[in-house]
Amino acid sequence: LLLPTFGGLVEGTIVKQSIMQDFLAWRSVTGTNTLTNYRHGKTAIQVLTPGSNPQPTPMDFDNISLKIDTVILARANEFILHDVQNIYEAKAAVATEQGKEIGKFIDSVGIIKGIKAARQIAGDGSGGTVRLPDGWTGGTQINLQTAGDENDPNLLQYAIEGAVAAIQEKDIDPASEGFVIFVRPAQYWALARADKLINSDYSTGNGDTANGMVLKAAGLPIRMTNRLPKAAIPNHPLSNAANNYAYNLSADEARAVVLIMSPRAVLAGTSIPLSHDIFWDRQTKSHFIDSWLALGATENRGEFAAVVNRAV
Repeated sequence: LLLPTFGGLVEGTIVKQSIMQDFLAWRSVTGTNTLTNYRHGKTAIQVLTPGSNPQPTPMDFDNISLKIDTVILARANEFILHDVQNIYEAKAAVATEQGKEIGKFIDSVGIIKGIKAARQIAGDGSGGTVRLPDGWTGGTQINLQTAGDENDPNLLQYAIEGAVAAIQEKDIDPASEGFVIFVRPAQYWALARADKLINSDYSTGNGDTANGMVLKAAGLPIRMTNRLPKAAIPNHPLSNAANNYAYNLSADEARAVVLIMSPRAVLAGTSIPLSHDIFWDRQTKSHFIDSWLALGATENRGEFAAVVNRAV
């Protein structure tokens, strides 16, 4: 019963620790290492003239592909069998730590790709633009003007509302598309001081603060996370030459202090689900405790993501 119990601890910790595990729609990738998403552009309407044969109008079709080619492993070892088999605290500590690290890794993948989706600019593929189907417009960026603006509750609120308004101008209903506003703790508590934000458990009028308060801006829930990058990520574990280092994050991309996104912004998949093993190695006289998985993600719909960037 040791291995199933251990696996349950890891999986339970990941659900508790990770924000992207349940937020994104992780699609199973089996029998191949590539997940393909087909896309099409807008269609046109025309006036039907009596006696004339209506002509078809072309529709733009393309696809994006996600290749999953890297296995991520968390490994611990115990030199004494008794520590693994009979001491629950040691086993739980290993499971909790592996679950926390895997959860952080899953979040890094989803958040990085959300930021990159928000920075998509529709074009011909040159000069930093991305070739998108006809009618697709790319993501939304709002840039704060002065250093420290990200800690001003009113300026941050206005920036968030501007980003949501830009998404709505693209004929998207953020509430029905499952949008969530992700912010770092400093920005969350700054926004908690903004009187105009909706809070289901907190009222600035009477001064009462309830545990578990839920802030909303522009009708969307605000979720606090410390996993929005604060600096460039030059060597992400999933980046390699084959994917053009697609998971690395530049210093400019790391200026995002707010990420507003729907699950539709990112195409995500898992090739190997979270798996576990505990085994004895005779050569090292150790028990090894492993948890591993293979996953990946890529930008899907930039229209369904926005970022608020701190000032340069």
